[in-house]
Amino acid sequence: AIGRALKSGDEARAKRTLESGLLTALFFALPAGAALVCLGTFIAEALFQDMASIATGLIGAGKSAFNDRDVVMVGQALFIFGFGVPAFVLQKVFAAAFFAREDTATPMKFALLAIAINAALSIGLFPFIAFLAVPTGTIVASWTEVSLLAITLRLRGILSFSHLLPRLAAMLTATAALVAGMVLAMRHREQLEPWVLGQSWILLFALAAAGAVGYGTISYFLGAVRLRDFKDTTG
Repeated sequence: AIGRALKSGDEARAKRTLESGLLTALFFALPAGAALVCLGTFIAEALFQDMASIATGLIGAGKSAFNDRDVVMVGQALFIFGFGVPAFVLQKVFAAAFFAREDTATPMKFALLAIAINAALSIGLFPFIAFLAVPTGTIVASWTEVSLLAITLRLRGILSFSHLLPRLAAMLTATAALVAGMVLAMRHREQLEPWVLGQSWILLFALAAAGAVGYGTISYFLGAVRLRDFKDTTG
């Protein structure tokens, strides 16, 4: 969409499409990242222990070999990765603005720098935090790359954040409400599980559905999301 706007000489439309892409990406990335941060261990338990045990039991393979220690380790990794979800998504959005202007060198330089940072941190931190060095290095590298892309777009006059701040604040408010709901659900997990036949994976899907509806509703009424954003991004 950005490329088509630039080919037609409509720079204003290209900027608007980039902003819509930014908002749309964060609309989905913020709650996804928040879910990993708040429910990382629960997700690992529900999917890799309970749900997996049902699947392996159906084929006569017994229970899942995923033990409690595995659950904790995966939960820790998901917790860290959760903070990087917005960066993973925004990297694609910002890079597209460069590619549409036939500038492949700038994002490539930033990507190579990110790779170097990732490798250095993953190797350098491994003796101290073991396997958690990998997600930590990945997140630091991703946010570094995204920051450099955003700053460059801002300096070139392609991207402006000031008029987007009210909608970003509304999106963060909706995300905060989602986090509060997930924390509350985990505190009352024992009371909730009997309602889903004692199956944590069913509770997980129920929380995901309820969270999606709640987050979307709050975002809509706060003005964080508009139908036009999706049209501009895909149109």
